[in-house]
Amino acid sequence: MDKIVEHKVRERALNQTRCEEEWIQQNRELFNSCLRMTAGVAFRASELSLSDVTVLQRVQEQQRQ
Repeated sequence: MDKIVEHKVRERALNQTRCEEEWIQQNRELFNSCLRMTAGVAFRASELSLSDVTVLQRVQEQQRQ
């Protein structure tokens, strides 16, 4: 019985991790394809560091367009 419970707990943790990874990937795709950069888009894509030039480059690219 304990092995079954441990297996179910492990499965649930793996599924949760997969779902989180898919969610992050979807948000990164949104970050790369958005027409207007907002703080929400950057935050959801886990681009939280403003010292990183990724967000700045994306905003500058959008301004040029």
